[in-house]
Order: sequence, then C-alpha cells, then structure tokens
Amino acid sequence: EICHRSIVHAVEAAGFEVFRYKHLSVTDATRLAREHEADGVTIWTDTVFAADGAIARLPGLLDALPQGGGALIADDCHGFCAIGPYGRGAAAYFGLRDPRLMITTTLAKGLGCYGGCVAATRERIASVREHAGIYRGTTPVPPPYAHAARAALRVMQREDGPAERLAENTRLARAGLEALGIKIHSDPVPIMTFTLDPREFQEKAHEGLLRDGILAPHIEYPGGPADRYFRVTVNAAHTSEQIQRLIGAFAGQIRGWHAQSTRPKTVRTGKAGVAAGAP
Repeated sequence: EICHRSIVHAVEAAGFEVFRYKHLSVTDATRLAREHEADGVTIWTDTVFAADGAIARLPGLLDALPQGGGALIADDCHGFCAIGPYGRGAAAYFGLRDPRLMITTTLAKGLGCYGGCVAATRERIASVREHAGIYRGTTPVPPPYAHAARAALRVMQREDGPAERLAENTRLARAGLEALGIKIHSDPVPIMTFTLDPREFQEKAHEGLLRDGILAPHIEYPGGPADRYFRVTVNAAHTSEQIQRLIGAFAGQIRGWHAQSTRPKTVRTGKAGVAAGAP
C-alpha cells in the first residue's frame, strides 16, 4: 500500500495487474493472493519502509503465496546493511532461505558504493539476465565501482562491528526519543519518523534545531505518519555523544514550546493588565 513508488512504476511497466494490500497486513495479502491464484501471483514489497521505518513481515508473505508457485520480491534498499546479522538485510533478519524469495537492493546506501543487484537462485538470476529489458539495455556499473562493492561485501562478511555499532546507536536514539514522549514505530531500524504536537510546533522546532547545529529533516513524503513529519536516521559512525546531543536538542525545543504555550498572556483593559491563561 505504501511501498516505494519506483516499485509500483516498475511493476506497471512490466505489464502486471497491480492490487494493493493494506500496509503490513499479511491477512490482506493472503486474501488477494487467494483471489488471483489462478492468474499467477507475485508479491512485491519493501523490506524496511522508508516512510515509517516498519519491517515487512516476509515469513507471512511467503506463506501467502500459492502452494508450489509464485514469488516474493522484496526490495531491501533500507534493510541491507541496516538489519540482520552482519547487516545482511531482511532475509537474514528473519532467517529465511527460500527459492521463492528474490531480493533487490541498492549498493549506494548502507554499503556506500554505487549501483544495485538482484539476489536469488541461479535460475532466477539467469532469467533476469535473459528477459529484463532494463538490465540488458542499461549501461553497466563501471568496474571500479563493482570492485568497491565486492570489497565492501567482504568487510561485511568478516566484521560484525559496524552492524553492532549501528544496532546500539539505533537503540540509544529510539530510547531517547521515546523518553521524550515521541511515538515512533517499534521495529528496530535506524529510520525514525514521527510528528510533534501541535503540528504548528514542528516547523519552529526544525528551525530551532538548525540554529543548534542539528539537521533533523522535516519532510513531506507519502506514506509517513502525517503530511509533514520528522525523519531522523542514525548510522554506525555516529557517537553516543552526538546522539545524546540530538536527544537533548529535541528536549530543549519541546521544553521551550511548553514554556511559551503556558506563559500567562496580558490582556489590555481600560484600567489595568489582567493575566489570562494557565498559571
């Protein structure tokens, strides 16, 4: 329902008939898969949703496929290098090894390189190479970038340090924001989207954070918790001091807003000033 627009455009361009199931609802996906089983079913989804930081329930979506057929294609652009052992992504996060599962992902986000890839069985990879017009008609990734991606993957295979630091930074940031009463999605990913009440406070808070030297993006993007919302991310290179500074800056903005909104206001009368509002 809120998957990345590039997925919708790709599926429609490939000639599929598209039906949307409710966000994160395996039940609704199963219902649609059963209704269209005779036509052949492929389920497409993000793994980690960029707009709200939720993780798709991949095991349930695999179970939703027709018996003995179909495919689950999961775009892992925001899960690869962010979740799972050694940062290996959503399939490793759920412990999945299933020939019906295909992973597409970018090499330009968590891996810090360029390009993208498809991970699947050898047979499915061969089919992509043979039939995908985008693959066959696109200029290949320059060899130095491909080599850099292979080198980065080797680092991931032997070192769990970056993934552990990212997980710890994620826990620290989430706990700090939640302690301020900020509601964020419960899945343990480094994407945190949220709103501040009242809504008119958000832009003032954003401007105040910028004055404090903190960039906490205040964005307008479909699929999030509101028309405009904060989308904060952490990475493995952030220090605990930097994250605490972020939390402290938000705390300061929230305290300042509450102090301003509860400050007595002076109402001018003909004779004397009268205080109105909360004491």
